[in-house]
Amino acid sequence: MNEELARRTALELASAVKSRQISAAEVIRSTLQRIAAAEPELNAFTDVTESRAVEEAREVDRAIARGEEKSLSRCVPGG
Repeated sequence: MNEELARRTALELASAVKSRQISAAEVIRSTLQRIAAAEPELNAFTDVTESRAVEEAREVDRAIARGEEKSLSRCVPGG
């Protein structure tokens, strides 16, 4: 995971996505990389739906580009 993103709070990530400083897809891809790296040791997830997470993040990005308000909880880890 991009270490800069890993250190940000959920509110900081949501604000950065909303202001288009970073994309929701970038946040999700970074989070999925972190999960993949840690999961063998942690065994914390029963199911990681990578393709669904990426598609939902892309939809958030498209909605933001159209000027629509979108629930950012769909693209923020732990949201």
